[in-house]
Amino acid sequence: MEKEVLLRVDGISSGYSGLRVVENVSIEVNKGEVVLMLGSNGAGKTTFLKTVSGLLPKELGSVFLDGKDLSNMSIRDRRRSGLTYMSDDTYFPTLTVKENLQMSISGKGNLNDNLNEVYDVFPELREKSKLKAGSLSGGQRKMLIIAMAMVSDPLLLILDEPSGGLSPLFVEKIIDSIALLKKSGKSILLAEQNVEFLTLVDKVYVLDFGKVSFAGSPEQAIKEDSIRKAYFNL
Repeated sequence: MEKEVLLRVDGISSGYSGLRVVENVSIEVNKGEVVLMLGSNGAGKTTFLKTVSGLLPKELGSVFLDGKDLSNMSIRDRRRSGLTYMSDDTYFPTLTVKENLQMSISGKGNLNDNLNEVYDVFPELREKSKLKAGSLSGGQRKMLIIAMAMVSDPLLLILDEPSGGLSPLFVEKIIDSIALLKKSGKSILLAEQNVEFLTLVDKVYVLDFGKVSFAGSPEQAIKEDSIRKAYFNL
């Protein structure tokens, strides 16, 4: 049975101050999939995600979410259409953990039920619920950012480098939490340079110098010589 496409990005090109960073990038995310954009620092991953999310204007290309053309929509309208982008700065450090979550809740369902669902996935956030978000460790802030996206109930969750700056222990926790979100049916696009995320994804795109150099399954990615040399040191 053919999977239903949720996100389709066709030929996106974008950059900064006249310098093109991303060149003619096309990807697809099917409903219920976790898709990984793998690439080293400076490969163009964040530029691409910001362009898809509307944080950065495109030069060329189009973005469709669940059949709706988002290409010329504002960031707010893209979010209302179901596309949520989360990065290290998308939280409120002076508010408590609970207040951050309450501000992000989509309004669907019971407030306490939504919070309890998040706390079941991230028990550490339950323990820290009354603390200011700015006082959390780096790993705990990453959990909060993912949890905030979770309660906003998007059609597509975009995560930019969720493992960045984390210890191996917290990387495993983040991977486990994304696996739980996948199990619940969430569709996720994430950018990473950590190959450990290959264990939970359905599809891989490798970005090199702003262009897609590989597209395929994680199993195919592991067998690809150029990827093994670049990311596995083999």
